Amino acid sequence: ATEQEVEYYSALVKKNTKKKFAAVKPEPTPVEPNKFWYWDEAKAAKTPVTDEAEVKGGDIYTAHFINSGDEIDKNDPTLPDGMFKVTYKVGTGLKEFVEGEGQEKKTYTEKTVAVDKGTKETALPGKPAKANTDTTPVKEVTKLTWAAEPTIKADKGIEADTTLTATETKSDKDIIPYVPADPENPTNPDDDNIPTEDEDENPIDKSEYDIVAFKTADASKGKLKVTIKKPGETKATEQEVEYYSALVKKNT
Repeated sequence: ATEQEVEYYSALVKKNTKKKFAAVKPEPTPVEPNKFWYWDEAKAAKTPVTDEAEVKGGDIYTAHFINSGDEIDKNDPTLPDGMFKVTYKVGTGLKEFVEGEGQEKKTYTEKTVAVDKGTKETALPGKPAKANTDTTPVKEVTKLTWAAEPTIKADKGIEADTTLTATETKSDKDIIPYVPADPENPTNPDDDNIPTEDEDENPIDKSEYDIVAFKTADASKGKLKVTIKKPGETKATEQEVEYYSALVKKNT
């Protein structure tokens, strides 16, 4: 007999010896970068076997290994030292995450992965990249803002089991100028020219903004200089105009 690494084996254990699991279990040898996670027995899946458990005839024990980024169930056994559970879930305004394309496409509202301690937020594995909104019609969005609980410190990374909740990224601009379709009613909240996206293509929630307007009394004597994107233009530029309106972030 020689010491070997195998995927499976059986063992004869003397009856009536009340052998403890610690006395009969083999040494798990994970393949880098995996880590040994836990043993369970077929009749009690996902319930870790303790060293003091008594071995019984017919028992089938399985060694489980884990790597950072592996998807797991939120209620799976505690991870090995140096690893934590990170859960991604949809927040307000989102219906579900979207992964894959065609027949490989799947949707879900929550996913948990194992993550190495110290992993920075920008390097978290398995983070969803797309989601569907809960609007009618549904809109697929790829710009997501994440809120972590507990907070992930930039210099420390993951230090505990953490939940990250996603919402659609919205404009954080304090002032968004535009040329109103109806200059006679420049603060109309239903004006056709109110922008729906800012210059970074982030959606604008106009309910979060007040509307103010500016105009010149006599355009022949002077105009207003503002960086603005007029209808049909692809980029905001500094221009001189006779009038314009602006979305101004409320409570700022």
